[in-house]
Amino acid sequence: MKAADSLSSHQDGHEHAHQHHHGSHSHSHGHHDQDHGLRRTSRRSLKTALVLIATFMVVEVVGGVISGSLALLADAGHMLTDAASIVLALVALHFSDLPAAWERTYGYRRLEVLAALINALSLCVIIGGVLWEAYRRLRTVPRWREA
Repeated sequence: MKAADSLSSHQDGHEHAHQHHHGSHSHSHGHHDQDHGLRRTSRRSLKTALVLIATFMVVEVVGGVISGSLALLADAGHMLTDAASIVLALVALHFSDLPAAWERTYGYRRLEVLAALINALSLCVIIGGVLWEAYRRLRTVPRWREA
């Protein structure tokens, strides 16, 4: 195999370049730095979103409890799943940057998909809780006091 036919391997064990052959010459395009730059930007954006979502979630919980608003509590529950999904995404990003090994030829990149699955399942649990509370409230007729 010619040197021009192989992919370059970086410190982290992932191959990030590809080769082009044009007649008698070849060249490669490395995407390693671009990939890490996007991941760094993604991490920063995810952390900012996490802080904002967590802040608004707390405000909605307080407002929902004080007012007895199921809508605010339901949205706070949704924001909880959003915050949890961001935490899962940050954890998945961390582990997916670990190098591939003989036992894990794909590395830990599958964790990104598993994080999305866990997020979807947790959203279904929240939906079930909201539906149960709505059903409970529909069955309970509020008593009105006359003045």
